[in-house]
Amino acid sequence: MKAAQFYILFILTMSLVSGYSQIDLREDNYILRSDTGLNYFLYVRNNDTPFSGIKIYGLNKQGASAGFYTAGIVDSNFIIIASNTPDTFSGVLTYKGRNNLGALDSATVNFTRKIIPPSVRPGETNKDNVVNHFDIFPIGLLFEKRGTGRHNADTNIDFNVPKRIADWTFGTGGIDGKYADVDGNSQINLKDFDKLKLNLGQSAGTYTPKLSDTISLNTFKFDIPDTVLFTSKDSNRLKVPITLIKTGNIPSYGLGFSMQVRHRAESSGQDTIYNKYNYKKPDNGSLWQGVNENNLLFIEDKISQANHSNIAYCKTSGSNGDLRDDIGVVEIIVDDILLGKTNMDKPDRVLVSISEVSWIDNNYNTIAVKPVSKYIYFKKETASIASHGTINIAVYPTLVHESIVIENLAQKSLEYTIFNALGQPIMSGSASPGRQLIYPQNWAKGLYYLRIIHSGNVFRLIKE
Repeated sequence: MKAAQFYILFILTMSLVSGYSQIDLREDNYILRSDTGLNYFLYVRNNDTPFSGIKIYGLNKQGASAGFYTAGIVDSNFIIIASNTPDTFSGVLTYKGRNNLGALDSATVNFTRKIIPPSVRPGETNKDNVVNHFDIFPIGLLFEKRGTGRHNADTNIDFNVPKRIADWTFGTGGIDGKYADVDGNSQINLKDFDKLKLNLGQSAGTYTPKLSDTISLNTFKFDIPDTVLFTSKDSNRLKVPITLIKTGNIPSYGLGFSMQVRHRAESSGQDTIYNKYNYKKPDNGSLWQGVNENNLLFIEDKISQANHSNIAYCKTSGSNGDLRDDIGVVEIIVDDILLGKTNMDKPDRVLVSISEVSWIDNNYNTIAVKPVSKYIYFKKETASIASHGTINIAVYPTLVHESIVIENLAQKSLEYTIFNALGQPIMSGSASPGRQLIYPQNWAKGLYYLRIIHSGNVFRLIKE
């Protein structure tokens, strides 16, 4: 049966020796699959002087295997080598190139066909068996590196079918570049970062992350008092700055951690607010000196680990730098935490924590840093999303099941209207001094607002 032909792009890098008038084409050696037909395109590109243009104008096959395959020039930029049989042999060819200034050079390509076992699962760049935020590190560490591409049948990112590709001739910290080339096109760049995000959460076995030592004077800190009081309509979001306390200037290259915010509900004793908080990135350039959005990878992964926000940053510049103190902000929506709370005099609490930290240098060595957790206690006068003004009234519970209590401590009756989420009035009434019950059995599930007429009091209600 005739083997299927396939196409893979190899990028042969060249650089200028002196000025734009000379070119220096690179000698290349490749190991190619021998279990299927051969049909490769080799593309010559000048990265240092992109406007000089490289054109191939001569090609010669050499050695005893020259008759086993065909080779030619396509559009003056590509070399094609092809064979319809899965034979095992080595090949040698020489090509000539010329730039648009007339400078000439030649180079030799050697290739060997061998059996290559399947080993690459796209996205699993650091070999810890899970595709998650930490997998951006090898991409950042090997950014813009090039090596052997994958068979075109293997350039898809199907995680469940391991791909066949020979080892690259370089790596870092024990990570082979072939794993960081997520899309298999022979070059590590932002396309691989985008493809990685499509496979978040995929698992190939026992998770074995590369984590920092937790016994250290370097540590994280949540910059906020132990107790916070909320009294105004503008304070329904709790912002918790994250800082890094360091022992000095520490050359670093990447940072990753898992973050969780947990709230203990009075009624159930269970943690309840898995996704009712947000992580806010630091200002541009505040992580590493001189770093901007053009040479910094960032990912927030909420897929690979349940009920966690997994955060990672990694530079692509190749050089270490001192990580600044500002690591971002945890923003907690207070109204979502207090929803359903009936005793407003009792302080509530959340546990904010950072765990599974990986802080690395540009050789993929881990830097010791201690994780952190902190209980934050807070209370609010009422579950209202507005201030009391001069009206002394409470409405509870805001997580509605059988009834709603309007507790009017004023000396006069108060008129109220209830609106649905579209702003349409569904009910009006008068609350006399004392306690009054409203029964919402006929309400549809969803969000409602109870407004006290002639005041600024608005109470948010959710019917379950």
